[in-house]
Amino acid sequence: LVQKLPNVAGILVFSDSAKKHTKEFNARVTSLVRVTFFLNLIVILVLFLWGREIIELVFGAKFGGANVILEFMLLGFGISAPTTILHAFFMGKGFPREMVLYNTITAILAIVLNFVFVKYLLDLYLCVNTR
Repeated sequence: LVQKLPNVAGILVFSDSAKKHTKEFNARVTSLVRVTFFLNLIVILVLFLWGREIIELVFGAKFGGANVILEFMLLGFGISAPTTILHAFFMGKGFPREMVLYNTITAILAIVLNFVFVKYLLDLYLCVNTR
C-alpha cells in the first residue's frame, strides 16, 4: 500500500499532466501528493509502532526481530512515495532530463546506503534473534 498507492496515482497524473497545463490541475496534483503522503504516513506509523506484532502475526514469532529492518525501510518509503507522483507529473510536463538526474542521484544514494546498512542491519538482526 505504501508504494502501490503513489504508483497508481502517478500513472493517472502522468496521462493528464501531458495534456493539462492549468493552475487548477497543478493545485489538484499538489493536493493529491499531500493526501497520498498523509495516508502513507498513517500506514508507516502503524507499521512502525506495531510492526513486530504484525510480523509475528503474519509470519510467526521466529521473524519478530525483522521489525528493525522494517523500520529502516519505512523511512525510505515515506520519502520516496510522494516523489513517485511528482516524478510522473514532471515527466508529463516534459522534463525528462531533470528526472534522469533525479533517478541517477537516487540510485547512487540507494547503492551507497545498501553498502553501509546491509551489514549493520544483518548484524543487528542476528544480535536481536540470538537472545
